[in-house]
Amino acid sequence: DNDMAARELEEIITDPEAVVAVEWSRPFVEAVRDDFLRIILRVTGDDERAIEVVAHGPQSLQVLEALK
Repeated sequence: DNDMAARELEEIITDPEAVVAVEWSRPFVEAVRDDFLRIILRVTGDDERAIEVVAHGPQSLQVLEALK
């Protein structure tokens, strides 16, 4: 049930110290905070992947800058 899953995710992400990774997050978009990192993995070859990280908000931008 998407409503139940969204409520559970909302409970988890209220902790400012929590790190949450959700694969296929479309059902949870409404529950996601305004400040998050979107990580996109793309298959670019048999043994190759491309990773794109996009910051959505000031705190996630700081995290992204620290990772560079």
